[in-house]
Amino acid sequence: AERWGRLKMRIGTAHALGGEAKPALEAYEDVLAHYFRQPLGAEAQYRIGYVYETVADDFDRAREEYGKVRLQSPSSAFVAQAASRESQLQRLSQFRVAGGDSTIRLGEAALMRAELYLFQLDKPERALEEYEKLATDLKGTPWEAKALAARAWVLRTKFNQRERADSLWWVVVREHPETEAQLAARDSLEAGGATVP
Repeated sequence: AERWGRLKMRIGTAHALGGEAKPALEAYEDVLAHYFRQPLGAEAQYRIGYVYETVADDFDRAREEYGKVRLQSPSSAFVAQAASRESQLQRLSQFRVAGGDSTIRLGEAALMRAELYLFQLDKPERALEEYEKLATDLKGTPWEAKALAARAWVLRTKFNQRERADSLWWVVVREHPETEAQLAARDSLEAGGATVP
């Protein structure tokens, strides 16, 4: 009886891997309708949240969908995974709406979003976009320096673009004195053999 559901899950996964959110969601929702409050339903519900997070980049909706997994099958292995991802997205949401200095809040939220793309979702090109946006939005602040240094690290480690990375690190060294990012940039340049005055 689960064979149809497993096949439908594979179809949804193929669409998700192809970056097609709508057909992936339709496949998972079909499984969810047929296996409601069963382990396969919990997996389908988790994958719905995952598609919203990784393909649609709708973190609020993803968080909402992850919260529904435990309602399907409390003993499912997907409950813990969903709770972990939901918690991380909740932290990101809190940074966006927290009070305090708006520059700090914007910087923290942007860095967290970029790191989510980079380390959790394995989308380094999206992380680069987030770092670039942060550097532009908070130009002239220590957040710009952090974003530039992070961009350089991604270019070097994920895309093997040493020259572009080095040029960003030099910008940080010259234009952002007495920041943590400057120290990190100096270390990176010196590790590559450069002499940094």
